[in-house]
Amino acid sequence: MIQRIQSLFLLLSALSYGLIFLFPFSTAEAGSEGAYIDGDFDVFDHSFLLALNILCMAYVIIDIFLFKNRNLQKSMVTISFIVGFAYFSLATFMTIQSKFGSISIGLIILLLPCIFQYLAKRFIQNDINIVKSMDRIR
Repeated sequence: MIQRIQSLFLLLSALSYGLIFLFPFSTAEAGSEGAYIDGDFDVFDHSFLLALNILCMAYVIIDIFLFKNRNLQKSMVTISFIVGFAYFSLATFMTIQSKFGSISIGLIILLLPCIFQYLAKRFIQNDINIVKSMDRIR
């Protein structure tokens, strides 16, 4: 499992989702209105973003252990990519909509899992192509 590079990309994607708990999406002066009462807008300020982050991280961890069925793994990674990109878009929209803060590193970190999942999908497809070519030789 761990020898496959797509497993490493999926692990990096899960770790990136974990980093979201540490970094805010945007920051503002302390004492501002709405989500910026504590001075930053992060995943803990909205319960839907928190649930979506936990769901995405769990989904990617499950994807790692589907290495025996490459076609299912590829489908699951595609779905997790779409959900992760929707999560990035929603967090960006909520950050821009708030109008009070400046964008922070949290949004950039939130884009990393999408990149890692895309790379994992490419390497899964390469494995599928290699297996198909070996089946043609037999």
